[in-house]
Amino acid sequence: MIWKVFQIVLWLAAAAYAVVGVVAITGMLGSAREADMVFGLMFLIIGAVSAFVTFLANKSRGWLILAPLILCAGLPLALIAAFWIDMEKGDVHRRQLDEEMRSGRYDFGDQPALLAVAQAISANDQDAIRAAAKAVPDLQAPGRDGTTLLCWAVRETWQRPQLVDSVKTLLSLGADPNFTNGHRDSFAMGNAVHGSARLLQSILLLDRGADINSTVPETESDSTGYTLLLYTTQNGLHDSREYADALHLLERGADPNRVAADGMTLAKMLAQHREHFTKGQGAPAEFAPLWEWAETHGIVGQTK
Repeated sequence: MIWKVFQIVLWLAAAAYAVVGVVAITGMLGSAREADMVFGLMFLIIGAVSAFVTFLANKSRGWLILAPLILCAGLPLALIAAFWIDMEKGDVHRRQLDEEMRSGRYDFGDQPALLAVAQAISANDQDAIRAAAKAVPDLQAPGRDGTTLLCWAVRETWQRPQLVDSVKTLLSLGADPNFTNGHRDSFAMGNAVHGSARLLQSILLLDRGADINSTVPETESDSTGYTLLLYTTQNGLHDSREYADALHLLERGADPNRVAADGMTLAKMLAQHREHFTKGQGAPAEFAPLWEWAETHGIVGQTK
């Protein structure tokens, strides 16, 4: 009697493997199709082999020992499959989120007028931008988390430099490069000097009236009140190209003597960075010209 019950349990387990295999092959698990097919076939094979071995147990009970071993061998496969499917779902979600951000739906999806402008920006269609902007009374109107169209467009140029043309169009329509509503994602100049070297080097925003000494909004926790110069120099520790951007700001007239709310100055920051590099692998090539400029203009000597 016990052997019969055990055999029934094995039949049910084999059937469960088969069902999981069919579900995976038909794509009901929601992961990538290739992964569905591979794992589905493997589960079907395990279920079929286990069922066959269980059937042979009718002739010899010795097969009942092999059947559970086959089923147990499928457990690691189940864990791997679950992990793989979870990773695939996460990747699909990430791609969907990236697409929403690139199209503007993430930041402006609940505001049709702003979304229309954002989608035109994403397509880099200047005529469409001008047409859609007619339905937007205020180009500084905030989207999600305070994001403005200009700030969003500048940020998008990090990955798509060709969108600089769309930034130019926004500026020509009256987008204010100095506007901020207190949120980081409304601070266009912060994005212009952070990663988007082409915008900075083309002097696009600066030539359109952007304040070169504007400060980081309050929501930027570790840089609140820092001028663009301090903000850019600070980021040099993470991306040495930021030092070149800081030098460009100085050459454009940024004030090197501004003091942040926490007492930080350009002189102090450069001294700290230089000390950091002397203890590490040395300063990057972009740091030397910035340091030389500070020395030449008597800035570094102000450090106490």
